[in-house]
Amino acid sequence: AEATIRLYTYGLTRQPPWPWWDEATLEAMVGVCAAHFRGEGHRSAQRKRETAVTRHEFTRLLRAIRLELEACEAALASRAPDQASTSLATSGTRRAIDPNPYVCFALLAALECTLRAAEFNRLCWGDDTRRPGQLYVDAPNKRARYVILTPETRRALDLARQWSDPLRPFATDKSPLLLFSWGDPAAGGAAGRGVRGVRRVTAVVLGRWLECFYA
Repeated sequence: AEATIRLYTYGLTRQPPWPWWDEATLEAMVGVCAAHFRGEGHRSAQRKRETAVTRHEFTRLLRAIRLELEACEAALASRAPDQASTSLATSGTRRAIDPNPYVCFALLAALECTLRAAEFNRLCWGDDTRRPGQLYVDAPNKRARYVILTPETRRALDLARQWSDPLRPFATDKSPLLLFSWGDPAAGGAAGRGVRGVRRVTAVVLGRWLECFYA
């Protein structure tokens, strides 16, 4: 399909243009191809879900994610007015943040948006606002792309941002989309680590948190 579009585009650049070729036809071709590949992306995601887990397991996982998101929203609502917001994303043991919206976002992004670990590791500040309702992802070994965020994935990302954003002023590297801390930097940090404890959320860190999530 891409080769056909390139050939048609080349034909329109000829002087004079090749007979019976026009811009309207080219726009129609591009539209049909875009619609096809959007549908193929959804079908591919569905196939991956079905081969990775059974339907029953998938339903249980979604229910666990939904309950965790509700716990995150309850934690925000119950926080005391004078409680430092940086404490939400603090992991004193380097293993557990409870409740944990980062895990919810990572799982939903993988299940519903086919986001890979290499792409998650490179998420940067502003990638979720370049296009409304979409997330820009860029892995070192694949072409950059935009993925459509489902309402539930957007909800999880917004909660993760509420955990992460208060840490940004304390971070040496402010480029990551999501941050966490090994100690509350607003309180001086754990074991004197302070600012040095504010880090990017990566797939390796998520792996530790997932052990707690599934426990």
